Amino acid sequence: MVDQNTPEKVSLFRNDGVPGAEVRVVGDSARAWSFYSTAFEFVAPGSWLGDVRHRGATALLEPGRVLCAGPGEMFAAQRVRRAGSRASLLIEEGWLTEYLYQAGLRPQRLDLQPVARMSPPLAAALLAVFRAFQADGTKLEVQTSLVEFFALAIPELFGGAHAERGETRLPSNVAERIRERLERDPSESLDLDALAGEVGLSRFGSLRAFKREYGVPPHAYRMSMRLGLARSSLRRGAKPADVAAKLGFCDQSHLTRLFKLRFGITPGEYVRRGYLGELDSGAEQAAASGYG
Repeated sequence: MVDQNTPEKVSLFRNDGVPGAEVRVVGDSARAWSFYSTAFEFVAPGSWLGDVRHRGATALLEPGRVLCAGPGEMFAAQRVRRAGSRASLLIEEGWLTEYLYQAGLRPQRLDLQPVARMSPPLAAALLAVFRAFQADGTKLEVQTSLVEFFALAIPELFGGAHAERGETRLPSNVAERIRERLERDPSESLDLDALAGEVGLSRFGSLRAFKREYGVPPHAYRMSMRLGLARSSLRRGAKPADVAAKLGFCDQSHLTRLFKLRFGITPGEYVRRGYLGELDSGAEQAAASGYG
């Protein structure tokens, strides 16, 4: 039995890297709801299950499916089958058109499927967007998550857009030039626009070239680099607070959280326990796996 009186937990997340977008996360959603969209919106349940009315038809919205709405559209949950969580990405039309353009599409119109089942890669990409916003990720991380999501969403969710071939033959040194830019100043705040400008490509083309060469997007490469440099600095006797400031971490706690996630211990423990010689094999394996 669904308790309609259960209070919802609603959180909104924005990022300076994409001022035209926001993520809304709702937990313990047990009541019927309705929204009028003023932008493009992609709603995906985490555990919520129910019937939604959208574009004159009722459809089941469940985990693994996404509801897509455009500006001026109303959608409403008419029946809640199972209370739970859901999240949505809201992005203004100008920003969405730009992401499609960056992916090599020149849309004549933006037709979205009302409710669609996502492929596992698309579902993972949308979840990555939600997580990047929730974690207050860097501009580079948030923009990358959106580029990768829309690149996968185009063939699955959009109609009325056609691909134009472009950037299919990328210069051989693109990835290396981006890498050099990432390494120039570890504390500098970068975004995809800056990296793309360095090599004269779109965000999508720059991201694709870099991942093809190094296997990870630029923000993951840069975080690995920062953590590697942090470990080296700590080994030479630097204080964690000074390391965090020098390498562009938000603060010492940010460094501590990511350092422990990568190496299995905090920076302070790393110093006290004699560096990597004291790390157990489990931490070594975690370090080898990398942090996205």
